[in-house]
Amino acid sequence: KKDKNGQVRRFALASLSLLNSQKAIPIVKQLVLTDSCEDVRRLGISFLGRTEKEKALDIIIKVLEEDKSYVVKSVAADALTYFRDERSLEPLRRAAKSYDVYLKRAAAKALANLYQIESIEILIDTMSFRSIDNTDNYGENIPNYLTRFTGVDFPNSARFDQSNWKQWFNENKDKINLKINVDAYQEFKELSDILQNKTDEEKIINYEKFISKYPFVSINLRTSDLK
Repeated sequence: KKDKNGQVRRFALASLSLLNSQKAIPIVKQLVLTDSCEDVRRLGISFLGRTEKEKALDIIIKVLEEDKSYVVKSVAADALTYFRDERSLEPLRRAAKSYDVYLKRAAAKALANLYQIESIEILIDTMSFRSIDNTDNYGENIPNYLTRFTGVDFPNSARFDQSNWKQWFNENKDKINLKINVDAYQEFKELSDILQNKTDEEKIINYEKFISKYPFVSINLRTSDLK
């Protein structure tokens, strides 16, 4: 009762998340559905997305569809990106019709990871909304996601121009191999994690193998992805 603003619960959840505590899962499931604090629900969703995987799918979908906060809904959609479970398709499609642009973007990215071409058009449509994640100084910006999903890019002077992407998509949507683009990026991220503490020679050998396997895929990575 004394923790009305959820500060203690937020710190506790953050700590449990770092510890990857399995014992806390039943409590966290209850919190994401009932806690009055938006930040507690948001942190709880992130926690379940990392620790429970498929076992938390129904709860995260329920949050996506029923939570009153668009911030929490967006976190739920983002968590479903990593589940890549077809049971989330229709809830994500409904979320992608929201007037909240951040929820639309999160839902579109999750749909892309389920190989749904419609996701690319949704992301392009949201570019009309000017925000920090649609600018050059933001690592995970919308053009970076579009390049990751489509395998193409424009010069920096044009890649933030919505009309360029619209025209390209209308002319090439039937040629996009979304599955191989998504799978290649996922494999690259996993490879980068494995090679993190390896020698430069080992990294070069393995990255060259990756390039040989996916010669036509444009990953478009931030510098931090290569560490």
